[in-house]
Amino acid sequence: GGEIAIMPASAALRIQLFGDFRIWVGDQLIDSKRWRLRKARTLVKLLALTPAHQLHREQVLTDLWPDLEPLAAANNFHQVLHVARRALTVATPHQRCLHIQDECVLLWPDGPLTIDLERFEAATEAAHRTQDLDLYRRALALVTGELLPDDRYDDWANARRSAVIAAQIRLRFALANRLEALAEFALALEALQPVLELDSVLESAHVGLMRLYALLGDRQRALQQFRALRDSLQQELGDQPSAASVQLYEAIQAERFPGAVATPVAATSVERPVRRTLPVMLTSFIGRTREMGEIKALLVPTHPEEQTGGRLLTLTGAGGSGKTRLALRVAQDLGEAFLDGIWFVD
Repeated sequence: GGEIAIMPASAALRIQLFGDFRIWVGDQLIDSKRWRLRKARTLVKLLALTPAHQLHREQVLTDLWPDLEPLAAANNFHQVLHVARRALTVATPHQRCLHIQDECVLLWPDGPLTIDLERFEAATEAAHRTQDLDLYRRALALVTGELLPDDRYDDWANARRSAVIAAQIRLRFALANRLEALAEFALALEALQPVLELDSVLESAHVGLMRLYALLGDRQRALQQFRALRDSLQQELGDQPSAASVQLYEAIQAERFPGAVATPVAATSVERPVRRTLPVMLTSFIGRTREMGEIKALLVPTHPEEQTGGRLLTLTGAGGSGKTRLALRVAQDLGEAFLDGIWFVD
């Protein structure tokens, strides 16, 4: 085997989750070849995503081997833990890189730990607190790629990935709002355009772009943006633009907009909980029409005056039969029925 470098026990650990997954111990980048098992890397990713960077052993077994018997899962866990420790032990063997304490696995408990995702979340909070233009831009610049793209289809990563997308959207709306208020319409347009790469059917983003194009005097681009909204809603959701969007389109078409006062970007529309808290479905949903109808009938009364909606509904079935996807699709359809929104808890 290769040599093991000796470093101080207080060596810093730095983890990159955006784009390519990378880890540095001190200044030394861990060679990807040291990760002999994919789940060894996954164990570190799970711990990095956890706010306290620790998980109960049983939670790890559930996340990594949901379909295995407890004994088999436990055997796999010990093997993966050994491989992950060896991968991280470019420091002295006395460095506790993955420590077991009270049935919990702790990541790097004795030294400084920096994770790019946590830096982004802290910068996002600071930007919203101060409403500083530079802080908005710095927070957005910290997202250097998709969160954990190699784990795009793993349930344990979906909720955090959706939260990052929602945070980026909110940052861009806030930045566009501030710039539009300063009459910096071109910069506001530049800030808002990437939102549609994150959510192509977000109506408030299309409407914001329509208005900004009109404020810049580009009436044709504004009208084209409405047609793009109409087409995407029809193709993706089988829906139509709202009455307010149609009214704005007609006003621009008739050259009644912009008026004397510009309307700010509708930042609150991106706050709709259904759009911001449900995982992004990366593939189309087909069928299950009967099941969807039954679920909706159980959750929401047919008439508002009725009190027949259930407080708890459980979907049961074999593993991999599509229970989560079915629930998510129903949640998307029923978003407007719940004033406080719908929240996904993995």
